[in-house]
Amino acid sequence: MATTDDAELSRSLTAAVRAVEGVTGVFPSQPLLEAAADALAVRLDLREPDEMVDIDRSDRFTTVTAHISTSASLPAPETVRRVGELIRDTLLATGAKPDELAVNVSIRLVEDTGLRTLAPLVAGD
Repeated sequence: MATTDDAELSRSLTAAVRAVEGVTGVFPSQPLLEAAADALAVRLDLREPDEMVDIDRSDRFTTVTAHISTSASLPAPETVRRVGELIRDTLLATGAKPDELAVNVSIRLVEDTGLRTLAPLVAGD
């Protein structure tokens, strides 16, 4: 279970990740059944709804995991890199040591948001 500080950090990271260009959503990092139980906890006011980024601290090592959806209008690898750097830089600013930190960012969905327009194909010219 996350400490109060980690819960606040998770909320802060979740909001920051949502603001990254190319990110269209942030999903719970837990497996599906655990995420469903978590959603129930949110509905029962047992947990805040904006703690989507998972922070796991064990044996002097911190692992941060974020699952995102991205826009097809921007290169997904670039979006993942920006999210990973944001999380890493935020944790380092809180005093985490680089050799005691792992950041995992996964894309669950690439959304065709309609921002990219393709030139129509012209036949017969």
